[in-house]
Amino acid sequence: FKATMAKRFREAIAGRPIAVRVADEAVLRSVLADGRLRTSFEEGVARHSGMTSAGSVRSQAEQAIWGYRPGHDPRTRPIYGYVMPSADTPAGGKSDDLLSYYGQIQLVLTDDIRSRTSVSFADSLDGFDIVRPSPIDAPTWESAPTSALDLASPDFRSRGYVEAQFHGGVQASDIAEVVFPSSPDAETRAALERHGITWRVLEPR
Repeated sequence: FKATMAKRFREAIAGRPIAVRVADEAVLRSVLADGRLRTSFEEGVARHSGMTSAGSVRSQAEQAIWGYRPGHDPRTRPIYGYVMPSADTPAGGKSDDLLSYYGQIQLVLTDDIRSRTSVSFADSLDGFDIVRPSPIDAPTWESAPTSALDLASPDFRSRGYVEAQFHGGVQASDIAEVVFPSSPDAETRAALERHGITWRVLEPR
């Protein structure tokens, strides 16, 4: 049973891109200006619309799952993202794309970051007593104790996602491309050009 569940999860996420959502272009420009994404434990974070200040629950979860102590450097705590259904999947609305709660701008990351990426079927904070994240390229059954793993299905996208956790920080250089729901403004395009980051538009369906 355990081997079967691990195999299903591995096959469901194999070769799929990994990404982070941000709320709007101002947040994206801030990320580029900083040269990195900030974690939820850093002051002044507004990385996406769902971000709140770090509380004891997340701190306890990160310690229980990965061993991050309360005094750990907040800059190197995990950044949270997701596994994309495909490279050409646009963001949707909040009614049909649960991740749009965090924004519709998708920062697609390079494959180089996979070696320090873990994944779980479900939010690792809400479900840390049910699932245990494991390496994205060698997931275990504990990361996805379910057979409902059709990432591209409308029902799945409206109710859940496969969370990705990036350890050791996410730098601007880790961003392979940015996918917008509509054309970005000139200031944002210029910031992306300065960093050599490509972008494209995939309008919500």
